[in-house]
Amino acid sequence: MWKPTKTILYLALVLSTTAVAKSQTTAGTTTSHQAPVHSTTKNVAGKTRATRYLNYTNNRYGFRFYLPKSWKGYSVIENQWTGTNEAGETSEEHGPVITLRHPLWTEENPRQDIDIMILTRRQGREDEQTDLSVGAAPYPPSIIGRNKKFVFALFPRWEMEGLEGCDEVLEIMRRNPLHPF
Repeated sequence: MWKPTKTILYLALVLSTTAVAKSQTTAGTTTSHQAPVHSTTKNVAGKTRATRYLNYTNNRYGFRFYLPKSWKGYSVIENQWTGTNEAGETSEEHGPVITLRHPLWTEENPRQDIDIMILTRRQGREDEQTDLSVGAAPYPPSIIGRNKKFVFALFPRWEMEGLEGCDEVLEIMRRNPLHPF
């Protein structure tokens, strides 16, 4: 027997799931991101405590990034990074960079962004061999994760900008917030 209430609830669930899954950004654009706040329980030194975080999921590149709840309303910006491959013949390299921007960031008072470089597996191997150069730093990007298709990295010297919120971003990064899938 057909039950309209169950059908309507099922359709509402499917439509809401589809809308969340399609929340991607286009190159060079900024979108405000209202990710759900999740709770987990962790056992730390024999004690159980609840932690709360925001979950940014990027299905296109296959990773999740956990932010503190104070970042609610953060923006996601997608751009391109460029660099050079200095192995053998020097050639230009490029790829996407996903920027997570604090909600209090303004032109007048910029805050420290979290820039996640997306490298191909080939570029990631070059990075380990210090063949990939981005910017004036004498060392390569720092790898923070990898999955079957991509390598995720931070720009060299990103924390040296001296912007407001830098200590907060350093603390976020100490907690290994990027989880490839």
